[in-house]
Amino acid sequence: MLTRFRQVSVSAMTAVAGCALMASAAPAAAKEKPKKEEASKGAQVAVSKGFSPAVKKMMDAANAKDAATLQTALAEAQAASPTEAGDRYWLGYYRLQLGILNKDKAAQGQGLDEMLDSGVSPAEMQGTYNFFSGNFAYGDRNYAKAIQRLEAAKASGSTEASLPLLLVDSYLNNNQVDQGVALAKASIEAARAAGQQPSEGLYVRPAKALPAAKRT
Repeated sequence: MLTRFRQVSVSAMTAVAGCALMASAAPAAAKEKPKKEEASKGAQVAVSKGFSPAVKKMMDAANAKDAATLQTALAEAQAASPTEAGDRYWLGYYRLQLGILNKDKAAQGQGLDEMLDSGVSPAEMQGTYNFFSGNFAYGDRNYAKAIQRLEAAKASGSTEASLPLLLVDSYLNNNQVDQGVALAKASIEAARAAGQQPSEGLYVRPAKALPAAKRT
């Protein structure tokens, strides 16, 4: 038997945006919050009958913004070693909420990873979750992971304005100059085609990376 929970007000993702971007070393262009319509979306993910009470405890604590109680409930849920995909998703989700309450960047990043790695994150949130996970990775200078997450965000239809520059810079910092330059060109062309001004960084960063890589 499966029980379904609706996510706690996913306006919490707005808080994730603020914490993630303030804590990371991302370019200035990345310092913007996710769109309100994305942040307000809820989704249903199945949880097993045995894990349902643990999710209820975490949900109640998160709704009450009680970080101490949520920490205890999260530890109890973790001790149960959940194996079902939905259970692992909710464990990650409430780790994310605890990270938001405590302004703990590491907990936020871990929560996002657990949610994404569960394989059952709601399709409509894939772009948001991957973008912020990639942004955390960029801030940690884990450029290979940043590329993976940001590419996934892009494939999921993320429209975050800072995504192209973050992805370009991740490729360049990961010594994948050709990919970075190609993406910068494509992003510039896409912005122009949409009648928008391309980010200055899409010109500047490749221009600096090419000589450093002894390229013209």
